[in-house]
Amino acid sequence: MRILGILLALLLVAYLINQQLGSKSERSQMLDAPSDSAAAPKLPTKPGEVDQFGKDMKSYLDEEARKRAKAIDEADEG
Repeated sequence: MRILGILLALLLVAYLINQQLGSKSERSQMLDAPSDSAAAPKLPTKPGEVDQFGKDMKSYLDEEARKRAKAIDEADEG
């Protein structure tokens, strides 16, 4: 009887852990997904392209930050 109780408790713990891990992976996929409107700049293949890549990446990150801030503001309002 005691073994049955331990087995049920173990199954409950495994279920709860599975639920927690599942929800984190869904959230991380939503956060890590790139936006549809703009693609990230391509990596430079020549040394001379590094400066332009830095500028492109900065503008891309600024644009993404603006989009996320706007989405957060809209979520707070709605």
